[in-house]
Amino acid sequence: ALLLWGQYSDGLEKVPNGGKAMSDIIVGNLTKGYRIPTRGSVGDCTFYGGCTGTGPYLSVNRLTNMPSELSEAGFHTNPMQNSLNMNYEWKRLEAKTFFWSIIKFKGANRPYPGIVTGKITDSESGQQINGATITVDGRTYKTDTYQSLFYKYSTDSTLLRNGFYYFERVPGGNQQITVSAPGYETYVGTVA
Repeated sequence: ALLLWGQYSDGLEKVPNGGKAMSDIIVGNLTKGYRIPTRGSVGDCTFYGGCTGTGPYLSVNRLTNMPSELSEAGFHTNPMQNSLNMNYEWKRLEAKTFFWSIIKFKGANRPYPGIVTGKITDSESGQQINGATITVDGRTYKTDTYQSLFYKYSTDSTLLRNGFYYFERVPGGNQQITVSAPGYETYVGTVA
């Protein structure tokens, strides 16, 4: 996760301020929501090692007349994140982390998220499993397959995988989770 806020060549945040504060919140939510490493919230001049004139470096930050930031989220030029970004619910997860960030920025209380999400992987190879079935709270989700999604992006049926699952509106407390996939033992556990 990487957030770049508008920065002048002297290191100060672009006026009007607010992009840095928002970036500081968003990067934490993206990192936790996506469960990925973070590069942090960084001024764009610092990140790129210099400014365009007096700054900011990025035109999205330089040309706006409001507080600004640019999110590289978690999928920019990263093959694993790119295959996740092909999934509709992955984009919903990103949107929710931004929504929660705005709520926090405004000082309001975040509603109960009720989300259960993750990636199903082979424990030996670490490779994500396409076509796994996950059940939580009496609902079922099947991870993406070549036939359900990846055919839109590749002619190689073995190239893309993400193992991603996503449930919304899951009640609080412990919930049983069941994971099954062809060629694997069924897993039964608990999520909270």
